[in-house]
Amino acid sequence: MIKSLRIFLWYCWLSPLASANNSFTLSDGWSTTTGTFVGNYTSQIRSFIDLNYEPVSDEETTSTTQVNGETILRRLTLEGTYLADVPLDLPSLFVLELSPVAKILPAKNLTLEGSERFAALVQMNNTVFSSLIGGTIDATSVDVTDPEKGYMAVSITGGSKNAVRNVRAMANNSFSVIGVNESPHAEVSNSIVGGDADTGMLQTRCIWTLVVSNALVHDNRVSYCSMHALDFDAYTSSSVAWNNHCDHNGQEGIFLEESADHCVLFNNTVINNENGISVYSNEVGPVQSNFILNNLIKNNRRNGLSSGGNGKDASRKSFQNIFSMNHVEGNAWDQSDTAWGPAPKAQVNPAHGDVDGDYWTSNVVVGDVRYEDGSELGDADQLAIFEPEIF
Repeated sequence: MIKSLRIFLWYCWLSPLASANNSFTLSDGWSTTTGTFVGNYTSQIRSFIDLNYEPVSDEETTSTTQVNGETILRRLTLEGTYLADVPLDLPSLFVLELSPVAKILPAKNLTLEGSERFAALVQMNNTVFSSLIGGTIDATSVDVTDPEKGYMAVSITGGSKNAVRNVRAMANNSFSVIGVNESPHAEVSNSIVGGDADTGMLQTRCIWTLVVSNALVHDNRVSYCSMHALDFDAYTSSSVAWNNHCDHNGQEGIFLEESADHCVLFNNTVINNENGISVYSNEVGPVQSNFILNNLIKNNRRNGLSSGGNGKDASRKSFQNIFSMNHVEGNAWDQSDTAWGPAPKAQVNPAHGDVDGDYWTSNVVVGDVRYEDGSELGDADQLAIFEPEIF
């Protein structure tokens, strides 16, 4: 009797969600459930979501431990092409799934006026347990000429425990293609982010995290962005990037910068970028206690792997980072000076400015000029490069 009562009370607690249809499909704007036309614009999709899905309380998002499609997640599947006349904001406990050929593109009337830095065609803003899965989000046609004034494809801001998976994402003249800000436990995975040989270089970063903890970035192809492919920026902490393929980008393949701390870069392939993996503190710092492990860093134009800080104050340095088991080969093939710095002298620069306590061990650097020579180590304090083998 008591067990039956508990089951009944549990059912009543879920009844606002369980009694409603929590899964809908829109095919070319038509609801496959009701046969009615909803529309092909994101403003119409937003109205459909507000009308057909129950609001989620704070208690539901904080008390839930197992969250999957068989519990209380709501789902909307899109088939066809849709136009973003406003950012499509997803609610909490929600999955937006696009079919493999479905697309969201900017509408001609999408306004740039008053758009925020993390404005995107699809947004998870202060949501919990929401996800974007599949399809193409392409913001490249937004009519903007000023750099960093366009829309991202996808952004996650505020909230926590949100994910972007299996998405083809593109943007231009924006801060990034996919951006994550102040949203712990965000995930970007199994996605193709940036341009390609046909589109050419997109004027933006590819994936950017800022003021984020416990981010997971993995199994992505990140290419043809004019800036950093994967940027763990200021106050990114306790985050991991692994199994990403970063190639043909205009700056770093992976940039671990400013005050990023306790992050892990593991098993990434970083090839044919301006620089491979860089660890650097410029405006805030230190960039500290990070692990750069088992990455393949090959054929980047300038340094394959570097670490340092500008030293303008005591905090702007690379501090107690560990570099181990990385394979570095064929980098620094361009020996010309540029407007932003002199030509690299070696594949690896372990003291690109101020360094304190960094430790390098078990790295394989293939080539004649492996490390910057001793004259470059003047700002290094307790820097150790341990190579017991004979090369």
